[in-house]
Amino acid sequence: MAAMRFITAALLLILSGTLFSGRVMAQEPSSPTSVPFKNGVEVKINGHGPYQFGIDTGASTGFTITPELSRELSLPVTSHTQSHSAMEHANDPSVDVVHIDDLLLAGHLFHHAIGIAPPNASPLVKNGSGLLGIGLFQDVVVRLDYPSNKLSISEQSLPPEDGKNILKYNDVHLRPYVDILLGGVPANACIDTGAKDSGADVTVPPDFASRLHLQNLVKLPYGWTDINRRNHEMSRATLDGDLTIGSIVVHNPTLLITDSVPFVNLGSVLNKLVITLDARNHRVKLEMPGKTQPE
Repeated sequence: MAAMRFITAALLLILSGTLFSGRVMAQEPSSPTSVPFKNGVEVKINGHGPYQFGIDTGASTGFTITPELSRELSLPVTSHTQSHSAMEHANDPSVDVVHIDDLLLAGHLFHHAIGIAPPNASPLVKNGSGLLGIGLFQDVVVRLDYPSNKLSISEQSLPPEDGKNILKYNDVHLRPYVDILLGGVPANACIDTGAKDSGADVTVPPDFASRLHLQNLVKLPYGWTDINRRNHEMSRATLDGDLTIGSIVVHNPTLLITDSVPFVNLGSVLNKLVITLDARNHRVKLEMPGKTQPE
């Protein structure tokens, strides 16, 4: 299975079958290129473009592309897979699995990338042409510097985890999960850059929220509509306590509470961080510029 988050009106699209890219070739390994990415990053596909793509580490697939651009580029459909939201249903729709020979991003050339071209991709990708998922970065180290709006790619592995800034992560269908504390309650949370505009630092399911000390709990007058048009209610609250990720501490983070995602999901808090993901070694480096890290 693979997963993708739909941030505008839903949180999660899951795909049957793991989809990720092949070997990555660096064009300029001695001089990595940094590019802006928060409002989309420029990519070239099979020599065409550039096209604007978002970055979503909560999506397991190598990429999602609009069917219009997929047809324009004559991308071959290699198979089909079923899509569904966090709650699976037997009648969830099928989507095309497509293949890109060469995808150029920030000076790196990705060969044989595999992704999807869902018919309902437009709300997923908003104003761009697609999304790049965590599956694309399995053979490289990607650095997402949100405060400085710089993305860079290298092949230099992160040092071993130290329990402070460099943490071990586990993956679920390639998506990275890291151990955190919310008000002293442990959780394994997804590092989901696709949820950075969710309006809350962390998204939690209702059963987990019931274990927390909350302030200013409000049921929102609107909800989420998932990718398959199922509705989910939402509430918003402030945690009476801290969010702790390694040595990073965020006081009184905002929470989005919804049953559309059955796990804890890091969202808007990621806008404050520099995130370096080393998928080959299952390590992540998290930094919060301007904050003094405790010893």
